[in-house]
Amino acid sequence: MKPDIIYPLSKKVVEPSRSTKGSKRTKNFHWEEDEVICSGWLYISKDPINRANQTRSTFWSRVHAFFEKEKKTTAVRSESYIMHRWLTIQAQVNKFCSCYAAIERRNKSRTTIQDKVCHMCLSYYLNLV
Repeated sequence: MKPDIIYPLSKKVVEPSRSTKGSKRTKNFHWEEDEVICSGWLYISKDPINRANQTRSTFWSRVHAFFEKEKKTTAVRSESYIMHRWLTIQAQVNKFCSCYAAIERRNKSRTTIQDKVCHMCLSYYLNLV
């Protein structure tokens, strides 16, 4: 069993994917850390008491505290790292949502949603290469 892979029903601590020896950069984010960041952002932003009545620094300090409480890795992440990682995740989610919306707008007869998704994934991939 590799240390960076978590298997179903396993409750072990997951290590981040890579270290940069001798560098000031921290280890790469693990996908489980991304899930905790997203959960924290949702939890803090949906708080009915403090939803709109908090400053940026207060909001991100609360997200950071949530992350530290709920994380399953041993990596140390600052508020700044958490905020920048959220911005990266948000940009990728926005790109996915716009691509999915473009798929839904295409109304070709006798085309299933799976066909549309496959076609868009292929065209997206070809644009990356």
